[in-house]
Amino acid sequence: YPFNEFGSSDFPLPKEEYDALQAAGQGIIHLPIVMGAIGVFHSVPKLSRDDLNLTSCLVARIFKGEIDDWTHTDILALNPNLELPIQYDFYGKPKADQSFPINVVHRADSSGSTNTFTTYLNKACPEHWGADLVGSSIEWPMAGSDFLYSAETTSEIISTLQETEGVIGYADAGAGLDEGLDEVALKIEHGSLNEDYFLTSKNSLSKDGLAAAL
Repeated sequence: YPFNEFGSSDFPLPKEEYDALQAAGQGIIHLPIVMGAIGVFHSVPKLSRDDLNLTSCLVARIFKGEIDDWTHTDILALNPNLELPIQYDFYGKPKADQSFPINVVHRADSSGSTNTFTTYLNKACPEHWGADLVGSSIEWPMAGSDFLYSAETTSEIISTLQETEGVIGYADAGAGLDEGLDEVALKIEHGSLNEDYFLTSKNSLSKDGLAAAL
């Protein structure tokens, strides 16, 4: 069988593949050469410009379809200043039901971004995101839902977020920020600090977030 002399991947070579290469007499060295971040982005048309704060477990529950509306009490508890646009009926009167459904977008193809994102959810919130939901391509719990969107590329993820209101998705942070997407601020729980705080990939730079990860 032919073997590549060079290859690249968004995630480390699995141990079973490494062992198989070793057994075939093929030496291999895996070196990290580029470091980046996967961001969680949203298109909630909020009137206030505060960050949208979420925890890893809230994100996991959203991607499982357990939380399906932006007015959910657990979301509002972390975002007391969140002001969603008022929805009006055909006669121009505010609707009695001011719910705002959550749309979820994910990569449909095998993707290193999916591997990184699902690995994060499992490590940060295993009680809501099991190891069976980790991989570069998974069976999404919301499969079949009208509120689940699939995208073949990062560009399609970004387009869905730009074109549809109330969407949450994950993408390369640099690409999302370059396109002006709004990033979710994730809760960072740190035992050495007096209180927890919320960070996006962008403002984590001021708190040595990327340095700590490296």
